[in-house]
Parts: sequence; structure tokens; C-alpha cells
Amino acid sequence: MTESECYAAQATERFQDDERVFPTDDPGVTSLRIGRACVQFRAALDGSSISSDDEIKGDEDGLVRSILTGLMHWCAANGLDFDTEVLDARFMFDHDNKGKEPRS
Repeated sequence: MTESECYAAQATERFQDDERVFPTDDPGVTSLRIGRACVQFRAALDGSSISSDDEIKGDEDGLVRSILTGLMHWCAANGLDFDTEVLDARFMFDHDNKGKEPRS
């Protein structure tokens, strides 16, 4: 197993542990966990290990940009309109956060 594969396995394990320890029906929390796992997995592909959100503040490595680019390619390859998916995601995000204080 390569170092990147090890980090990816660790990111997957942390995501699954988080779900077991803190189960939730809150779609916003579930989406946050998915986002965190994506960023950790993408960092692992570069051979980095990210264990907390504090380590990714600022995203100097362009992890989010890289994930979005990957999703654009995936949508194109699978006949989905990325822009429509983004609009739907924005709607879901706004719905999940309705009445909540913005995160800083």
C-alpha cells in the first residue's frame, strides 16, 4: 500500500468513526462530514494527512478547487450538467442552514 493509499484509508476510517460516534439526522452535519472526508481524501492523494478542519483553513494547496475540478470532469464524463448540480447544491445548503447562525 502506498503512502497516499494509507492516508486515504485513514480519512475513510475517520469519516466512518465520526458517523458511529456522533450519529445524526441533520443533513447539514452529514454534508459537513462528507466535505471534510473529500478534503482529507484529496490531501491524501498528495501524500498529506489532514486530521482536523483547523489544518485546512485557507486551503493554500487548492484542495477544494481540485475537488470541484474533479467533479466537473466526472459530471461531463457521465452526462450531468455541473452548473445545474451546483445550483441544486446551493439550494440544499441554504435549506440545511435556514435559521442557523453562519459559521465563522
